[in-house]
Amino acid sequence: MRVNRPAAGQLGFRLRAAGRATGALFGRFTFDEQGRFVIRSGEGANEGIMTISRPDGGQAVIRFSGQATIWRVTGDWQVLSATGTLSGITGGGRYTGNAGLLFKVTFQPAAAEDHGQVRRPPEV
Repeated sequence: MRVNRPAAGQLGFRLRAAGRATGALFGRFTFDEQGRFVIRSGEGANEGIMTISRPDGGQAVIRFSGQATIWRVTGDWQVLSATGTLSGITGGGRYTGNAGLLFKVTFQPAAAEDHGQVRRPPEV
């Protein structure tokens, strides 16, 4: 991961979590994220790797990086690899969400003119 080490006046963090993903890439997810915040403003950066594992054996690995505050996260995501029933998906997009105890992030595919459209496998 590329987030720089925290400087004076910044707080670094590392977070590992697991949960349930819904939508086109549904299943169980795990992610490993790190970042830093400016203590006075609460603004910073985050990045990480998320793995989504579907019940049918498909798995996708996604890299994400962006900006964060104590309340919101936004940034870009990119499919790094996909196997099984998710084999062949490519592309990326933007994510937005809230931070906190009830954490929810929405990953949207990019328009073809931005990062390339996510090509989804057929639904099972």
